[in-house]
Amino acid sequence: LFYGPALRHVLGRSVMTASPDAMDVLLAFQATLAERGIALVIVPVPSKVSLYPDRLSGRVRADAVPRNQGYGAWMEAYHAAGGVAFDPTTALMEARATGSAYLRRDSHWTPQGVDYSAKALADLLKERVDFSEDGRRVYRQGESQTVAYPGDLAAMLYPESGPGTVAEAVVIAPVEDENGVPWEPEMGS
Repeated sequence: LFYGPALRHVLGRSVMTASPDAMDVLLAFQATLAERGIALVIVPVPSKVSLYPDRLSGRVRADAVPRNQGYGAWMEAYHAAGGVAFDPTTALMEARATGSAYLRRDSHWTPQGVDYSAKALADLLKERVDFSEDGRRVYRQGESQTVAYPGDLAAMLYPESGPGTVAEAVVIAPVEDENGVPWEPEMGS
């Protein structure tokens, strides 16, 4: 299943003209964070449409990665202005080649897609971001477990069916700290 707005984004107006102020707002946010010693790394996530265009049309090659027509120019302008970005497309295409990058009935990545992308992002961060040893936390993968996930696209398409009707089973390895406590987002960070 695919998400209609994602398809319209890929095929639609250039992001350079659709949101002309987005770059200025993002760079201002980056400057504000830099004043506080925080590095901003953006992650422009390719949609499922961009990674699986061959599932929408037999005339498109599986290794094609269609993007919004303004994506390349936007990224060039962002980098030229000093922005740091991580594009997970290559990592997700590797995940696709060895299994799957996106859940079948969902707009989210598979655990394999997350793993490939996280490793590539970690490499970029080690190279581009200064991490102080003070206050550093150590995390690890927890014990693997199988979970069934119905899929957000399936739920939108078939809301009356209930969550378990078209569930997809995936193996996850939750992130936890050195004491085995599951990772949770920090609202104040």
